[in-house]
Amino acid sequence: MPARAVDTACADPGRPQPRHRPAFGSAAHPPDTPVGTPPTRPSPPPEWHPPPAPLDEAVWNDYAGLGLSLRAHPMALLRPHLPPGPWLRSDALRAQPHGRLLGACGLVTARQRPATAKGVLFLTLEDEAGSVSVIVWRAVQTRFASALLHGRLLAIRGQWQRQDEGQHAVCHLIAGHVQDLSERLGSLRSASHDFH
Repeated sequence: MPARAVDTACADPGRPQPRHRPAFGSAAHPPDTPVGTPPTRPSPPPEWHPPPAPLDEAVWNDYAGLGLSLRAHPMALLRPHLPPGPWLRSDALRAQPHGRLLGACGLVTARQRPATAKGVLFLTLEDEAGSVSVIVWRAVQTRFASALLHGRLLAIRGQWQRQDEGQHAVCHLIAGHVQDLSERLGSLRSASHDFH
């Protein structure tokens, strides 16, 4: 009597029978495997990792989720695409002599207009190398009001002021012309701490 017939004849009629039973000699039990050897398991497929996102996309995603990125600063990615101008990095600005006409470009991280400052606006621009303090007199505020109050990425030209030398030097840019480049940020989320 064939083995299948014996199995069926000895089976409990109340219990459902499996439709398929692995036969000896299947992939789990090769024919030359001794009886009693546990079946071998196939090795798991290799783990799949998505390719890394391009740096600019990764930075924008970091800013969208966290408001910052440890990979790179957005200015490092945008600097090659800035309009022509004397846009120096903050570390290069600090080395400049007093009185020179220069420009800085960066994310606006703070706006302050203290009551004791007689209407003067203080901005902080952040780039890939640090930050730049900017002083904006009332006449310049009037000419560039929208950019100064709402801009997230500003390019500012003006006169560099420097008091003292070395590590204790006090440096700031006196704004003369302001250009709003916020559209270059697209959907990048950047926040400014505004104190009026």
